[in-house]
Amino acid sequence: MPDEIPVITPEAMTTFYYSLGRALWSVGALEYYLAYYLVIVLRSSFDTMDAAEKELDRAFSFTLGNLLREFRKHRDLAPDLDRRFAAFKAERDWLCHRMYRQNQSDLLNRNRFELVLRRLATFKQEASALHEILDRSFDKWSEANGITQEELQKGIRRTIEGWRED
Repeated sequence: MPDEIPVITPEAMTTFYYSLGRALWSVGALEYYLAYYLVIVLRSSFDTMDAAEKELDRAFSFTLGNLLREFRKHRDLAPDLDRRFAAFKAERDWLCHRMYRQNQSDLLNRNRFELVLRRLATFKQEASALHEILDRSFDKWSEANGITQEELQKGIRRTIEGWRED
């Protein structure tokens, strides 16, 4: 009898999709924050709130590559941070464009499956780390511009209330 084709278990697929979802969610969150940071911090000279919101809507449609290109126009990144963003973009491109083609058979091999799961976890961790770096930079910008934590929290509450209304 020929060798049976390995079958991935439902538990393994659940783990895989959980890891994949977390990785995709983290890249979405980072892209959102990059767009927000780009518009609010780096290009913060808007005459009206409508103008700022239109620019945010435009920036939210950018790909990660376009966001990083625009970001670099306004801010020089430390070489290490620039390399981290470039490596993250390459991993994001793998995740969104090449993972299926390059790694689909890895789901049927336990060792390669574990490597894919680790790669997804590392990706998610790096997205969180880069987000934290931007967040600290945003805090410094806010402080330098006299924006209090109370004002920021009020804005966050307004945003969350707007989400609930949708």
